[in-house]
Amino acid sequence: MSHQVENTLAEMDAAMNKLKAAYEDIKIRREFFGVHHKVLTTAVARLTVEVADSQAGFEFG
Repeated sequence: MSHQVENTLAEMDAAMNKLKAAYEDIKIRREFFGVHHKVLTTAVARLTVEVADSQAGFEFG
């Protein structure tokens, strides 16, 4: 189970890096996307830290 959590966190990190690159390419209405981008990245960061901190609780066996 530990590898599944680690893999999921690594995939989330890769997805967030892709989102960042896509966000940087947005030229039009960046201010609109900026607010939503900030809310999303903050929520994902909190979730990622929570999952990483709770990883030991996911061990079944």
